[in-house]
Amino acid sequence: LLLPILLISMLASGQFGWLWGVVNTVFLVIVLVPVIGVIALNLWVKFSVVHGECPNCSSKVMLPKSGQSQSVCFACGTPLFVENGKISRAGMYNTQSDAKTGKAVVVDVVDVDAIDVDSREAK
Repeated sequence: LLLPILLISMLASGQFGWLWGVVNTVFLVIVLVPVIGVIALNLWVKFSVVHGECPNCSSKVMLPKSGQSQSVCFACGTPLFVENGKISRAGMYNTQSDAKTGKAVVVDVVDVDAIDVDSREAK
């Protein structure tokens, strides 16, 4: 019975102010650090990731804005990269490096009609 009376009197006189400060600090760290972390992560994603659709299958994709790296569509496997803030299709035959900037750019592909040649006519 003496211990509770002693603790209550010490609490009322302000002797446990340091304990109150420690508990508040721990509580604020536990609550505020995750909230600030989530806000910072959302801002980073907003400013450093391009959201768009795959030009081949129209599924949603996200690529880094850096433009130096290529990625792959998870739905269809098409190689993709960012060009002028938009997602473009990248491939071995329609992508080349720009001489001035060093970034990958899409070049036009020439469509060719194949002619079937019979080997008997060639003799």
